[in-house]
Amino acid sequence: SEFEDETYSRSNSSVDCGYYGITKEECEARFCYWKPSEDPGAKWCMFKKDKEYTCAVDPATRIDCGYFGIQEKECVEKNCCWNPRDDVVGANYCYFRKVPCSGYKVVGSWKNDRRLIVDLKLIDDGCNNYGSDPKLLKFLVEYQTIDRLHVKIFDPERSRYEIPEDIVPIPPSEQIDSDPLYLFSYKENPFTFSVTRRSTGEQIINTNVPGMDSLTFEEQYMELSFQLPPDPYIYGLGEIVQTLRRNPRSTFQTLWSRDAATPFAENVYGVHPFYIEIRNGTAHGVFLRNSNGMDVSITPLKLNWKVIGGVFDFYFFLGPTPEDVIAQYTKVVGRPALPPYWALGYHQSRWGYNNLTVLSNVVENFRRNKIPLETIWTDLDYMDGFKDFTWHPTNYPRNEVAKFTKKLHENNQHYVVIVDPAIKIEAKYMAYEEGVKRGIFIKNTEGEDIVGKSWP
Repeated sequence: SEFEDETYSRSNSSVDCGYYGITKEECEARFCYWKPSEDPGAKWCMFKKDKEYTCAVDPATRIDCGYFGIQEKECVEKNCCWNPRDDVVGANYCYFRKVPCSGYKVVGSWKNDRRLIVDLKLIDDGCNNYGSDPKLLKFLVEYQTIDRLHVKIFDPERSRYEIPEDIVPIPPSEQIDSDPLYLFSYKENPFTFSVTRRSTGEQIINTNVPGMDSLTFEEQYMELSFQLPPDPYIYGLGEIVQTLRRNPRSTFQTLWSRDAATPFAENVYGVHPFYIEIRNGTAHGVFLRNSNGMDVSITPLKLNWKVIGGVFDFYFFLGPTPEDVIAQYTKVVGRPALPPYWALGYHQSRWGYNNLTVLSNVVENFRRNKIPLETIWTDLDYMDGFKDFTWHPTNYPRNEVAKFTKKLHENNQHYVVIVDPAIKIEAKYMAYEEGVKRGIFIKNTEGEDIVGKSWP
């Protein structure tokens, strides 16, 4: 048979994985086998014979098969799973069946007083969610300081993108003169690991989560879960406009930087894959050193990481107070320079100060109403034709701006103008022509200057 070398043969006993009109992309998203045929009655999308499919999929890992508002009848007609979960806000009601993944097992290890290296091998054919799974992985553990543990999972045979050290330096290990605040352990088959607070014997990190795959590590999709107590107190995973304490039953947080005005419960500018958990009166922190897009979900008894690239590079901070955790975290990612005192005062800024007269009146109204004002800002209104490093000759004449600024300084006030990270393409515009001449602009894969659209 022409299908003898395939994972599935088209026969009367084959089980349809799709529906009439299903596409190759959706078939593969269901982890099924795609084989087109000219036979009008043949199945094109079929479940693989050597795989066990299940609808018992945790809400944190369900892959949506429908759309907002889909009903059970249509979901079943699409050959998908239907299981409403009103107790988990954001959980997909209609979702694909899942093939459970066995993960990795330990095949070797090496250690000394400060480091542990574990060799991992794929148990079976892998998850194959969005590509193949590496056959071998390395698991590195570093006892870096008395209160900081470093854990990294990576592919030893194929490098992946990691945050460059010259952007975010990797912190060195330090001398440890006493027992660290943590204990580390792992299980061999399937491989999972845990971190325990030495003083209490409580596991604060445990990747052996019931109902979840132990470890997925594909090039464009990685997944790992942590156990949580029944009612966890977790803070962080920003930037987001949301309650300070993250919802312990239904948090679904995307970490991907984007420009979004006045959002609620959406990802915006900052990306901080870091959280603090308060448990039984002590605090610990977790930081994932990875800049790829990711989803982090908190559902009953678990926290789940889904990342679309890079490596798992975790730092665990043992606190034991929230202040200690923040100090330990900023020691890893870096601390800001102390700002000038005036930068901590009230700043007034908006788009729409159309000319210098309007701006001067704003400053005067603050003074007249006895409202302290440290700094006034101007948006792109001051520019000549939306060009950085220029002044509008009529609305913001340079000589008048100089007088305005001098008066501010005499009152111990300051003036800041926006500088947009985009240079207008225009002949005889010095910033543009000089930038092209010096080759300073960001290039595309063809080596050409990237051209885009900047607001307004």
